[in-house]
Amino acid sequence: MAGFFLPYFLDSIEFFKVRGVYLEGNRFLPQDVFFKTLMYFKNNWLFMTEDRFLRTLQSYSGNSVKSLHIKRTFQKDGVYLTIQVQEREPLFAAMVEDKVLYFDTDGQPFYYPTFPTPPIIVYTHSQTYLLEVSKKLVQLTSSLKKLSEDKWEIYLTDGATVLYGEGKKLVLPPCQEIEEPILSTIERVYNVSKGVKEIVVLRENLAVVKEKP
Repeated sequence: MAGFFLPYFLDSIEFFKVRGVYLEGNRFLPQDVFFKTLMYFKNNWLFMTEDRFLRTLQSYSGNSVKSLHIKRTFQKDGVYLTIQVQEREPLFAAMVEDKVLYFDTDGQPFYYPTFPTPPIIVYTHSQTYLLEVSKKLVQLTSSLKKLSEDKWEIYLTDGATVLYGEGKKLVLPPCQEIEEPILSTIERVYNVSKGVKEIVVLRENLAVVKEKP
């Protein structure tokens, strides 16, 4: 029975209390998210391993944290924490019906409303398919950012991947079939496509270009 009461006993000892928290690296996540995480551990630093703290923080932040480091400074009245956080960088946003997800360069989905909306938005009818092709979308959207910082819209269908940006329409194979050679073909054609209305990339080194009337 003594073991059962141990957490409560530790909570009552001043030495185990967190007296102050310094946040470093959070640009978009509000302090309230970190406060809720601290309260989950009853403000007791003894239970706050980095892994456990990060897992709990992800549940409050919508998986928006890429990495975390906690430094403890011990003083007579308790412990002061320095929490160094690296937030995920949104590469593109995805709309699935009424739900919004952001994806970072690792293909990890996350969402918290205080993050800025990225200029590339993907539309799809299936979250399952979206997660299956997330790595492909990272490659595709990274290539698009190299071509232009303009806004892009990407529509995922069963038969094609359709892109709109800078007044152009690009039609590509289904997302799961997009490989590096196709991305290279897009780059070569796009760079010489002034005055072009539509580009249809059928496969590597084969594209159909439709000029504006």
